[in-house]
Amino acid sequence: MSVLNDFLLENADVTIQEVEVPVSTRFRDKDGNLLKFKIRPMSGEDFGKYQKQCTSISINNRKKETQFDSGKFNMMCIVNHCVDPSFKDAEFLKKLGVQTPEQAASKVLLAGEIVELSSQISSISGFDTDINEEIEKAKN
Repeated sequence: MSVLNDFLLENADVTIQEVEVPVSTRFRDKDGNLLKFKIRPMSGEDFGKYQKQCTSISINNRKKETQFDSGKFNMMCIVNHCVDPSFKDAEFLKKLGVQTPEQAASKVLLAGEIVELSSQISSISGFDTDINEEIEKAKN
């Protein structure tokens, strides 16, 4: 086996790492300290599932058109990969007076905060990594 195979076997569970990230300056405690959201990365399997659920195909004038619902994708990332707060927590939903995790997130987050939180989840899932930039850093 190769060194890369060994590495992948030792690091097979990519979803266990959790990270705390700031989302907005709006979230502050009583002392003015910035509050952070605890998130976890999505796996390739999660990404594929969300992509499939957020893509629709329609036929217009005998032409297939593919549409991707980025808002739904962002919400799926948040609901499924935000650890704290947990938008799936039944008590949290009840106190907010909503039925679904999506309604909870929409009620407590501004539009830009939804995009930022989803972006942070995507980032720790490897979407903001520029391999060429990392190669240049390694050379220097």
